[in-house]
Amino acid sequence: MQKWSSFSALFFVGKLKGHFQGSASGVPAEKRNGWVNVGDLQGAIHFKIVRYERIKFLVVGLENSIEIYAWAPKPYHKFMSFKSFGSLSHLPLIVDLTVEDNARLKVLYGSHEGFHAIDLDSAAIYDIYTPPNPQQNMVPHCIVVLPNTNGMQLLLCYDSTFLILL
Repeated sequence: MQKWSSFSALFFVGKLKGHFQGSASGVPAEKRNGWVNVGDLQGAIHFKIVRYERIKFLVVGLENSIEIYAWAPKPYHKFMSFKSFGSLSHLPLIVDLTVEDNARLKVLYGSHEGFHAIDLDSAAIYDIYTPPNPQQNMVPHCIVVLPNTNGMQLLLCYDSTFLILL
């Protein structure tokens, strides 16, 4: 009769547990743990998940660019690259996404110079608000798309100021 040491019994139980969790079937560890890498991103400053109808978007503000991912349902079950805007003249500190008139997707972002928008159809970047005193670096706190406005009205908060854009 063979004697089992405590180490071999623990190893056997651990291997058995791993088999039931799917490690023996080749499922990557990150999927077993409930997370998956999204792209090859480094230097993320801010992110926002926005749901529009049945689509989820992940908007990520990096050190000098903005990446947008869309959720791909079965069989992928992960965010896939949708759009990318690099070499921005204003470095994003906060990001958001809105859908204007149920048709046009726009990325909104705040920087030290003000608040800006990117039209996803044309890739046009424009200012939506710049503070009256451009000598000081402003600190954006939040961008809120006001409800029941078709994405056309915003509440912008920076420093100790809030502003409603109609």
